[in-house]
Amino acid sequence: MERLQVYVLFLVILHSIAAEFACKAQNGARNCSAIDLEALDDFKNGMNDPENRLSSWQGRDCFNPDDVTRYGFWNLSGKIRPTLIKIQSLKYLDLSLNTFGGIPIPRFVPGLVSLKYFDMNQVELSMVGSSWLKMLNQLPHLTELHLSSCGLSGSIPLLTPVNFTSLAVIDLSFNSFNSMLTSWLVNISSLEYIDLSNSGFRGGIPLGISEIQRLRYLNLALNNNLSADCLELFRESWEQIKVLDLGSNKQHGKLPRSTGNMTYLTHFSLLLNNIEGGIPSIIGGLCNLIRLGLSGNNLTGGLVGKLPKWLGQLKNLQQLGLASNSFEGPIPASLGKLQKFTNVGLSVNQLNGTPLESFGQLSELSVLDVSLISLQV
Repeated sequence: MERLQVYVLFLVILHSIAAEFACKAQNGARNCSAIDLEALDDFKNGMNDPENRLSSWQGRDCFNPDDVTRYGFWNLSGKIRPTLIKIQSLKYLDLSLNTFGGIPIPRFVPGLVSLKYFDMNQVELSMVGSSWLKMLNQLPHLTELHLSSCGLSGSIPLLTPVNFTSLAVIDLSFNSFNSMLTSWLVNISSLEYIDLSNSGFRGGIPLGISEIQRLRYLNLALNNNLSADCLELFRESWEQIKVLDLGSNKQHGKLPRSTGNMTYLTHFSLLLNNIEGGIPSIIGGLCNLIRLGLSGNNLTGGLVGKLPKWLGQLKNLQQLGLASNSFEGPIPASLGKLQKFTNVGLSVNQLNGTPLESFGQLSELSVLDVSLISLQV
């Protein structure tokens, strides 16, 4: 296990050189300190560089902007020089889409105290256990953490204390944790972006997540076993939220009127849950809404079960999903006024009407699904 920890740490150090310099590419070549030059030169001498990416690391100019791509060096191999640890001021690390298989790993002393950006998306980490989180919790200046599709599994441990006081972005999507949702997230007031989708999380959604004042993006979709009562979950303000995706879970209950207070919302998805009752008319005031996904629930149109006419007030709406619910009655003609519509799903309801009459003049519309409803031709 100790060697696995060292392996993960080294991957961070290796690729951080490329990422740190990439962030400075707009300003041209970077003048390096003597310590940086020594470490970089030693690193270059130990590498097999078939694409000659490191050829411009000469003199005091550490790199040429053309040498560094967004995802860094893909084909480097060779001997890893321990002098890399001397570069202790690195802030931006991008390891994504690399494997580093077969490289011998020297034993370093951790020293990445200035780390701000850490990206290991799609790097295989299935053998590292849960130690990765405790290691990263030692980085007080970390602002972005990207660990999507890394094969991570097991429980998310309780962090005491939580040192992520600067963390704004966390992406742990497409992993296999089989764990309760981490309650300590709600204590990180700096969070703006959370993506924990399709990662095997279960249990209740911490209600305090709505009180993270800077939070603008939350994706918990495709976990299948996350649950919350909508009356409680949407009771609070969600002050800055723009994207809220809770699809394919076990949300239940009725949508409260307070749902309409999320005035910054652009994307709102609760598809494939257990939500019942009507859609509050106050949602018609969410003028920034681009996507509304409520398919696959037990929704009705209120007391009379009809599809709400006020949906036609959502002038910026492009995608509307209301399929597989319990709506009945005519398709509102007001929907035909939403000129930005690209995708409409109304199938598997008890609706009737003439879709071409309602939607025939929408030039941007590419998908109209009205299958398995009663149509008048």
